[in-house]
Amino acid sequence: MSWSLGGSFAPGFRRASGRRDTDARSSVRYREQPMAYEPVKLCHCNPRRKAPRWISCSRQNPGRRYYACVNAMHGGCGYAEWHDDPLPKFFSDLIG
Repeated sequence: MSWSLGGSFAPGFRRASGRRDTDARSSVRYREQPMAYEPVKLCHCNPRRKAPRWISCSRQNPGRRYYACVNAMHGGCGYAEWHDDPLPKFFSDLIG
């Protein structure tokens, strides 16, 4: 997977590219499926759609949950929003 800093993503997010369908699955087992949450967060696509909630596997934000456009792997609208507060640096250093 490769990441780029370009585009209209929210601060702290990078757009994923180079992954397709079956490769796009996370290595992290989810307790809840990405679409099983309330209240609904909508991306900026037209028509607006429910954004899945994912778990970050990055060094800067390990295990932190976020919402991203349902089409983020294929360009999408650039919507991204953190669900969790940032981890203290101690935990990032411990995990990463």
